[in-house]
Amino acid sequence: MGFLAFVVVYILGGVTFLPLLAFSSAVYLYRTLPIVQHSELIEPADEAAGVVTTKDEKTLNKLKKDFKESDAPAGYFAVTREWTPGGINGKPPERITPVGSASIKGDESSQSMYQTVVRSIFDRKSAGGKGDGNGAPKKKRALNVFYVVLRHGHLMLYDDSDQQEVRHVISLSHHNVSIYGGGEEIPEGELYIRRNAICLSRKDGESHQNATLTKPFFLFSENCSEKEDFYFALLKHQEQTLDDPSSSSVPAPLKFDQAHLILLVQQLHSSEEQYQTRWVNALLGRLFLALYKTPDIENFFKKKITKKIARVKKPAFLSDISIQKVDVGDGVPYITNPKLRDLNVNGECIIEAHVSYGGNFRLEIFTAARIDLGARFKTREVDLMLSAVLKKLEGKILIRIKPPPSNRIWIAFESTPKMDLDIEPIISSRSITYRPILQLIENRVREVVEETLVLPHWDDLPFTDTINQAYRGGVWQEPAAPVPSVS
Repeated sequence: MGFLAFVVVYILGGVTFLPLLAFSSAVYLYRTLPIVQHSELIEPADEAAGVVTTKDEKTLNKLKKDFKESDAPAGYFAVTREWTPGGINGKPPERITPVGSASIKGDESSQSMYQTVVRSIFDRKSAGGKGDGNGAPKKKRALNVFYVVLRHGHLMLYDDSDQQEVRHVISLSHHNVSIYGGGEEIPEGELYIRRNAICLSRKDGESHQNATLTKPFFLFSENCSEKEDFYFALLKHQEQTLDDPSSSSVPAPLKFDQAHLILLVQQLHSSEEQYQTRWVNALLGRLFLALYKTPDIENFFKKKITKKIARVKKPAFLSDISIQKVDVGDGVPYITNPKLRDLNVNGECIIEAHVSYGGNFRLEIFTAARIDLGARFKTREVDLMLSAVLKKLEGKILIRIKPPPSNRIWIAFESTPKMDLDIEPIISSRSITYRPILQLIENRVREVVEETLVLPHWDDLPFTDTINQAYRGGVWQEPAAPVPSVS
C-alpha cells in the first residue's frame, strides 16, 4: 500500500467512522429503550363499548377508501374528557411525545434524555421545513391538540394536517352532539366563544355486555367560526353509519328559496342608483332571507300591525279586525340615493333616501261587515276573510334622530308614497260582489298610512328601554351617588 492510498483510507475512515458509530448507537437506543406512553383520552371502556375504533383496521380502511379530502370537515381541536373553563387557553402541557405517539396527556418525566435526543434526530427530517398545508410554518401545538377529520359519521384524530397516521377514531353513532359551557345556560351570542366546547356525550339507553357509560369528549377550538362549521357538520353526520348512510336523523336547515336569492341579486344590479347602496341592500336582503320563513318574524309583524289597528279608527261598517296570518313576502325595501340633510351641533340628524319595495307583503284578516241596503231591506252582517297584499311601495323617506334626551329614531315619508295595494276576499258567509265595500277598506288603509307615516306625522323606533326609569322616553344622566357623611 502506497503512501497516497494510506492517506485516502485514513481520511475516508476518519470522516465516516464517527457518524456511522453515532448513527448505529442512535438506532440501538431507539430500538431497545422502553417507550412509556400514557393516554388519558381513551379509556378501556371506550374500546369495549365500540365508542372508539382505533384498532379496527376494517373500519379504518373503509373510512380512507375513495374519499376526497376537500369534502371532509376538518380542523385543529383540543380534545379532552373533562371540561375546564378556557379550554385550550388553559395552557395544557406541551407535546413532548413524538409525532405518532397516541399519548395525549403524557407524563413528561417518563421519557429519558436519550429517548428525547434520539427521537429528535429521526423527527427532524420529517418535521423540518414543512408547513400546515397553506404554506405557513407549523406552530408548536399543545399536547392534546389533534387535527380532527369527520368522515362518514366518524371523527378521525391525527397529529397534524398531514394525516399520516390515525391516532383515534370516535364513532358519532354512540354520541349526542351539543355545545357545552360548564352546565350553565349559554347566551346566544356566546355559543361559539373559546371557553365553550363541542360536547360528544354518550347516548342514554345504550347497553353493552362489557361497557358502562363513558365520559364525554370535549372539543375546544381557537377559531370560533370554524367551531360553528364543525358543529353543524357533526349534527349532520352524527347518526350516519358505514352500514346505513341514510339513517341520519338531524335537524333540517330552514333554507330560503333559491328564486328569492336570484331576485335579490338581480335587484342589486338593476340600476346605477344601486351602486352606492348595494352593500347595505345586500346585507338587509340576506338577513331577510335568513328570517323570512321563521315564526318569529311573522309574530313580530302580527304584533306590530295588531297594535296599529287598535289605535286607528275603523270604518263604521266593520267590526273588530283580527290578523290571521302574515306573509312577509320575498324581499325587503331597497334604499337608494341616501343623503345627509342635516347634522347640527345640538346632535339633530336627518337623513333622506329613496325607498322602493316590491316584495308582496301579505296579510290575512278577519272581520265582519254590516251591510245596510236601506229601509226596505234588513241590515245584514257578513263575515269576511280578506287578503291585503302590498305589491309595491315607493317614496322618499326621512330618518331623524333628535337632540338629547330623545331615545328614538323617527321615520316618515316626505309625501304620500305610491302604493299598489290589492284587497280581495278569501272566504265569506255569502258571495261578496260589492266592490265598493272592498274599495272603502282599501281607501281606509291608505288614509291610515297618511295619518301615521307621512309628514307632519312620524313613526318612532326606540333604541333604549326606559320602562324601569322614573322618567320615561329619554336618555338621562344617572343621579350622583350621595357623599358619605363623616362622623
